[in-house]
Amino acid sequence: MLAHYQQSSHHSCNCQSISQRSWCALALCIGMSLQASQPMQRARKDVAVNQWAYIRVHLHPKRFPAVYHIFWRERIVNFSKQWVVLDKPAGVPAVPTVDNILENCLACAARAVHALDSMHEGSEGDLPHLLITHRLDVWTSGILVLGRTPAFVAAFNRLLQAHSLGHSSGSGAGGGVRKLYRALSRRSPPEGLMEHHVITNHLVNGQPVRTQMFAEPGPATRPCFLTVQSRRQVMLNPVAAEAFGFSEAWESEVELGTGRTHQIRAQFAAAGCPLAGDLLYAPGPAEPFQSQPASSVNAGSSQQEARHRAASEGSGTVPEEPIGLQAWRLEELQGNLQVIIRILSI
Repeated sequence: MLAHYQQSSHHSCNCQSISQRSWCALALCIGMSLQASQPMQRARKDVAVNQWAYIRVHLHPKRFPAVYHIFWRERIVNFSKQWVVLDKPAGVPAVPTVDNILENCLACAARAVHALDSMHEGSEGDLPHLLITHRLDVWTSGILVLGRTPAFVAAFNRLLQAHSLGHSSGSGAGGGVRKLYRALSRRSPPEGLMEHHVITNHLVNGQPVRTQMFAEPGPATRPCFLTVQSRRQVMLNPVAAEAFGFSEAWESEVELGTGRTHQIRAQFAAAGCPLAGDLLYAPGPAEPFQSQPASSVNAGSSQQEARHRAASEGSGTVPEEPIGLQAWRLEELQGNLQVIIRILSI
């Protein structure tokens, strides 16, 4: 591959040695390039690189091998010229990472839809460019809606926002899109409305990025809420019981009111019932997190508040296996997009 790029007339980096040309070729294949006068961009195809251009190389990109064990056409629940509904598998990111643009739902679903388009229309067309409308965590499975046009993405995002605003204003569901999840936890969560105040993408040196939950608002927090609509005790099958370390669990149906990062995972942990398999937020505290963000707690905080703060920060690691969370159902309430999808069992 490197020899091909070294000999290719398309590669004009003006490098002074074969070694330098090799590194440039490698960067173009798997990394990101940045022209001196241009913003940072991924190199998706052969491009000319000016002398002294900055090139960022990812020699060890994070891999997601699960994509090669999935028949992606069967994961397409429904599709049209405007949208695609994907049954997202666990273990695959929804969008490209900074160092891996191939092993993700957008790329794999695009190839599957292209094949289905070709089968239905009887001719080869261009690979569709799919757009993200909302996200699911890497180890969360279920309904993921992708757009094929910017107009659909804008309309769908307005519906998501309308439903969130309707809940936050106390006016009820109103219009928009309802997102329902199934959550599996060892402990039973409280039924009904669950409200917290959140700081997302919280970073502590040496620890994974996480979402922090607080019982009271603070200067940097945003409100978040969900509703536990129902819950029932279930017996896990032997495979799940061995993976999670217990055989009896609680399955809850959850309606998401806001769409914060890791929201269900962090809120359930804050309520003392972390999701099965979620090492990042388990074990959760037995009662809600501290009443205020750490930045607004006085130096003379009680030992109880300090314990809550330690619990909220947790000591978990990023999961490497599926967790007990599934985006089970999506409903467009007013029929504007005529999209009603239900997955009863995955």
